[in-house]
Amino acid sequence: MKSRVLIADDDSAFRSMIRVALEAEEYDVSEASDGQQCIEKALKDNPHIILLDVVMPTMDGLKACSLLRGMASTKQIPIIILTVKSEVEHKLEGFGCGADDYLPKPFDPSELAARIGAILARTHEMKNRVENLETLYHKVSSANEFLRKQMIIDELTSLYNYRYFMKRLEEEVNRCIRYSRHFTLILFDLDDFARINSIYGHQFGDRILKEIGFILLNMLRGIDIVARYGGEKFIALLPETDLPGAESVASRIQSKINRLEAAEGSQRLMEKITISGSVCLFPDHGGSTDEILASAEKSIEKAKRQGKHLIITAEA
Repeated sequence: MKSRVLIADDDSAFRSMIRVALEAEEYDVSEASDGQQCIEKALKDNPHIILLDVVMPTMDGLKACSLLRGMASTKQIPIIILTVKSEVEHKLEGFGCGADDYLPKPFDPSELAARIGAILARTHEMKNRVENLETLYHKVSSANEFLRKQMIIDELTSLYNYRYFMKRLEEEVNRCIRYSRHFTLILFDLDDFARINSIYGHQFGDRILKEIGFILLNMLRGIDIVARYGGEKFIALLPETDLPGAESVASRIQSKINRLEAAEGSQRLMEKITISGSVCLFPDHGGSTDEILASAEKSIEKAKRQGKHLIITAEA
């Protein structure tokens, strides 16, 4: 594809001369007779480079250069200032407006073509560097996001892992102490999971854990923090939730898991999955991270002793 050059000069004969010279070098050339028309054509045609005369009616080249540099769609287009004025202050004024190069009239068209080629080559190289940096940035960002998820997500269930949950639990405890608020914990423990692994195999057991993770993710709110607590245990932190609310959530989850029909390949689960659970309220059932977790564990043990497949609310 040909590089597009926009010539802005009020001298039509000069524009024609430049057009002929540049078209001979395989450039695609368009013309403007003043600064205002130059801006309009730049916005419409998106040239690769602009040749801009300083002295023009309606709007001079320096004003047009400043405006082009101030617009998002044109600020990156290279600009060569053309003028019969060769004093240093006029060169500085042109560069101060954002010009990339300065060429006093008269000049040899071959020199102009050489300068255009050099500027376009640098621009192309810079564009490639920017694109490469952007590609590298996205790759690094994706890698960092992957590593971040690896650090906080349980690979099997897609729930948060124990380490991340403990960090969030500590933060929620501190928040509730500071603002005199409350939250509830629900701790679940699959019943007789070792026996299921023994009968159906660990691969089938992993399928059950995945299914339970999916159920928990879909039955809890976005603000709730649910994690694999370890092995076949799962835990959920429900901010700003009272005991009746948490008990209702725990009961619905238990019923959903009880209706779970797991399968792995041609093998299907031939029995019901049951799960025991405990519900605790902060700070009533423990005023610190260790205390609230201890209450949850104690209530789970009580549910197991009383026959399993129970939800036990901790005692104050």
